[in-house]
Amino acid sequence: FVPGVDNAISIAEKLDHTEALYSELPKKQRFDIINKFKEGSIKTIINCNILSLGFNYPELDHVIMARPTNSFAVYYQQLGRGVRKHETKKNLLVTDLSKNIDRFGTIENITFEKDIYDRWGMFNTNNKGKKIKLTYHDVDLNALGYDNKMLWGPYKGRDLSEVPLGQLEWTCKNYSTTKPNNREFVNACQKEINRRKHE
Repeated sequence: FVPGVDNAISIAEKLDHTEALYSELPKKQRFDIINKFKEGSIKTIINCNILSLGFNYPELDHVIMARPTNSFAVYYQQLGRGVRKHETKKNLLVTDLSKNIDRFGTIENITFEKDIYDRWGMFNTNNKGKKIKLTYHDVDLNALGYDNKMLWGPYKGRDLSEVPLGQLEWTCKNYSTTKPNNREFVNACQKEINRRKHE
C-alpha cells in the first residue's frame, strides 16, 4: 500500500514481476493485474487506494504498508487483506514502512470495551505500552500523544489541571466539536471542570 500513484508506478518499475495498480488504469487492465497476481505470474502489486476494500485473496501472506495514516479504518482495512485464513497459510508477514503499528498497535491485540465515558470503543496498546482508544474513522488524541494538554490559547501545551477554570469553561462552550478529536479534547476539559467542582 502506497500513498500516491507516482509512488506505485515508480516502485513497480524497479521490481521484477511487479505491477502498479491505481484507479486511472482501465477497469479491464486492473482485473487482469489482479488475476495474474492470483495465478502467480505477478509476484507483487504496488497498490494505491484500490485493494483496501473488497479484495479477497485468502492466500495472501505478506502485506507491506508504505502508506502512513491516522485513520484506524484505513489501517484495519490494509491489514484485513492478509488476515483471512487459508489451508496453505500459517502466518501473515506485515512489513510496516510507515509507523502505522507504532500509532495503532498490532491488530491481534485489539479489544472492545467501555471507555471513561461509559461508551463502547476499540482499544489497543501502542509500541510504548500505552493503551489507546481507536475510533472507526480517527485515532483519538491520546493515540497521538495528546495526554490532557491544552490545545489553544495562552495555556497551549500546559496540562489541563494547570488551566484556569474560566478558560476551560469557555472552551467547552465555544470550541468546535465537529471532529472526533475535538470532541475528545472538549470532553477532557469538561472532565477536568467536574473534577475541580467535586474536590
